[in-house]
Amino acid sequence: MLSARLPFLALTGGASAPALRWTAGLAVVLLLAACGETDRSPHRAASGGSASGQAAGAPSATTADDTSSPTGSEAGAPSSKVHVNRTETFYDVTGRSEQALLRDLTRHGPRVGAERRFGRTAWTARWEIAYRTPPPGSNAPCRMRRADVHLDVEVTLPRWNAPDDAPAALRRDWASFTDALAFHEREHRESIVNAGRRLVRALEGLEAPTCTALEEKAGAEARTIIKEARAYNRRYDERTDHGRTQGARWPPE
Repeated sequence: MLSARLPFLALTGGASAPALRWTAGLAVVLLLAACGETDRSPHRAASGGSASGQAAGAPSATTADDTSSPTGSEAGAPSSKVHVNRTETFYDVTGRSEQALLRDLTRHGPRVGAERRFGRTAWTARWEIAYRTPPPGSNAPCRMRRADVHLDVEVTLPRWNAPDDAPAALRRDWASFTDALAFHEREHRESIVNAGRRLVRALEGLEAPTCTALEEKAGAEARTIIKEARAYNRRYDERTDHGRTQGARWPPE
């Protein structure tokens, strides 16, 4: 169910010889919901060699992780990293019956295209590389110096404001449902982080006869890994019926 464009933007900034140049690739926002998705990727570029796309949303909790690659691409160079910003956003539902909760889920769940979903995982990815330009007249290849991948991952889930007189059985069913939904979305999130790690490993070892060829090679690697991540998430949704086989269904059966 994944459908998105994969724009690629390369920008360079000058530096003294041997020139240190940066290029940045922009991956698209993918929304995987319990599950569906759409493409809403605003693009903006800043001078100095960066580009970014960001999903909209009001986060309620955010944590940031830096995952270092085992080695840098060049002796003495800073280690490449995956920078992960994880966000959880909740939408509120009310009611004291299965049908009342279902009504709010379908009214207030995250929108994916023309439909509402119970949960959603949205992500954006930005990658940056730095490399050394060989001296003029040199036959040395253009080698990667550093590769960084920046991931913003937002998970949207329901939150029930249960009344004091809500039936105990309904509370138990809701807890089971939301636990299963969170589990399903967590696998989407972790697959995206793993794809970011793979991308860093793929980029940091690259070299090419020219730096233009290196940029093109890096872009091709990024597009391949993004495509594979989309395919994995599509298969995961098909295998789990968008989380339903894992218990992410309402009303419960």
